[in-house]
Parts: sequence; C-alpha cells; structure tokens
Amino acid sequence: MRVTILNGNPQAGNEVFESYLGEFAEKLESSGHNVKRLDLRDLKIGYCVGCFGCWLENPGECLIADDGREVCRAAIQSDLLITASPISMGFISSLLKRSLDRMIPLVLPHLEVDHDEIHHRKRYTKYPLVGLLMAKDADRSEEHTSELQSRQVI
Repeated sequence: MRVTILNGNPQAGNEVFESYLGEFAEKLESSGHNVKRLDLRDLKIGYCVGCFGCWLENPGECLIADDGREVCRAAIQSDLLITASPISMGFISSLLKRSLDRMIPLVLPHLEVDHDEIHHRKRYTKYPLVGLLMAKDADRSEEHTSELQSRQVI
C-alpha cells in the first residue's frame, strides 16, 4: 500500500509529535507499506486564492507553481493519505489547512447529491482513504479526546 503522510506540524522543535510520527512511519514501512512523508513546513505552499484556475484555465492543476502541486500528486497517487497535526485552539495547524485547501483541483467544480449530501464530482476514478492524526493541546480534556477518536472520518 502507498501511504502519504502530510506532516502539518509547523514546529520542528515539537519533539514529541515528530518522534511519534517517525515511529508511526517506521511501523508502516516495517509492515511492508511504501511510505512517503512530506514535512509541510519545509515546502513552499501558498494560499488558495479562489481564482478557479484549477477548474477553468488549467483543469486539475493549480495555477500557483509551488510545492502544492507535489502535495496534490502525492495525495492522489496514494492508497492512504494520513494528515497529521498538533491541535491548536481546537483545529489543525494553519499549515495543514492551507495544504488541504490547495487540493481542490482533485475534484471537479460540478456538484452532485449523494445520500442527501452535496459533494463535488470526482475528477479521478480512485481516491485515497484519508486518516487524521492529531496531538491534543494542553487545554483538551480526555473526554473530548475520546469523543474525537470515536468518530469515523470516512
């Protein structure tokens, strides 16, 4: 299985998070998976500017020529996409959020209803499963953490 890990930790000095993510990747590799880890803080990824160029002018690829394109390619070529981030003020890092925003070229601008929900139509026939690893912040209670762990993302 091809696994891509998007490390949204903005601080390389966060040794606990970095160590955990390293051990996680090693376990996946030792189980026979092909793991690609992208440390987003080391990449140049601009903000989505909402120009719709990825849908209208250059379908499937963002007009911003930076590392966001590499992130999209790695994501769509994966069988499993793991997004990882420390939690700050109840949300993922802005670094990971910015990278996820830049993945809009992976879907079409057209909408469809699926099980009473509106979704973008898929551009590709195969998409990865998506997982989220979060490191709780100091203000997060154990009760809230277990509630988040029990939710199914997919």
